[in-house]
Amino acid sequence: MANRPPKGLNDPNTYIGYGKLMAQTGEFIAPFGHHPTAYFPVGYPFTLSVIKRVGESTGLWGYTPWSMKFANVVFSVVTVAALYIVASRLFGRRVGVGAAAVLALFPSQIYYSGTILSEPLSTMLATLALACLVLGADTDLITETPSEQAVESVSPRRWGREPLLAAGGVLMGLATMTRGLTVLFPAVVALW
Repeated sequence: MANRPPKGLNDPNTYIGYGKLMAQTGEFIAPFGHHPTAYFPVGYPFTLSVIKRVGESTGLWGYTPWSMKFANVVFSVVTVAALYIVASRLFGRRVGVGAAAVLALFPSQIYYSGTILSEPLSTMLATLALACLVLGADTDLITETPSEQAVESVSPRRWGREPLLAAGGVLMGLATMTRGLTVLFPAVVALW
């Protein structure tokens, strides 16, 4: 089942086509008609093009549904780890373990891991961005007092918090390039 290719004209086949053409031409063009387009965000097709190029250059895998679905599984696992970091930092280790366990067993998380859709990549990027922002905060975001982890890590930090905050911004930008809806996240944070 995991290696079964999608059939018909649907999002997975469109993503596969975009990724293949992007890997071959270096351009983001519509697979049906071969003209420039902005119908789909570029993030996921670009990721598929990287999977294709790396697989072909190393000879480790081909441009198959299995390789794309496996990448989505990896994205989902990283999302679970990032959620653990966020929840642990905000609410403690117990809550972090619980949140990560619930996400790891959440039916739609499992389902979308086995599809050729942009949801796992987008969720991973947004959750990693949030993890960077939370780790870069010098105060406890709930009580607005210096957090234990921030206080303990002030002296051994070599680079400060700016690289984490910058990485969070870059990751949120990449998430927005993968799913346009992510552009609303900064507004939600500002309101919060």
